[in-house]
Amino acid sequence: MRWIEDSQRSGPLVKSAVPGWDWSIDGGSYRDGRDFLSVHWEVARKKPMVVSLHVESPSEESDCDLNRVKAEIISRLLKLDFENGAMSAGLGCRNGTLMSAADIGENKSTTVYAFDLPRSREQSTIESNIELVHEALRNMVQEALDPSLPQLKSRFGGAIDGRTT
Repeated sequence: MRWIEDSQRSGPLVKSAVPGWDWSIDGGSYRDGRDFLSVHWEVARKKPMVVSLHVESPSEESDCDLNRVKAEIISRLLKLDFENGAMSAGLGCRNGTLMSAADIGENKSTTVYAFDLPRSREQSTIESNIELVHEALRNMVQEALDPSLPQLKSRFGGAIDGRTT
């Protein structure tokens, strides 16, 4: 897992890039809004006990094909029982934001779920908090990603396990 320090309107954050969950080609990225698709865990530094699952792609206006893949992944994630999976791991689970069809099309980023760590599960670093949630729920996320892998391999080629330029 690769760690990325970033910021949003509400402040600094840490996100993970999991091999096979983060794709880009030709220098595409979230910042420039093209040629990328990312599924990752994210934690705002001001809320270190909340690990969010994000799915990101260009907006529908910029790239309707990648935005459709994002919407399909989100749909599959929502059909899985993350609430029970989180509860089994001693975590809380809340639905995310910007998840209507219009929101998914208009926005690059969708927070699908937010997982709350109780104080008793808090780790020493934000990265460790992310790793704890990842270990508990990664198989469910992978299950939602797997049906999209042929499309992603076709679009990104060798970039499936990392970034290419």
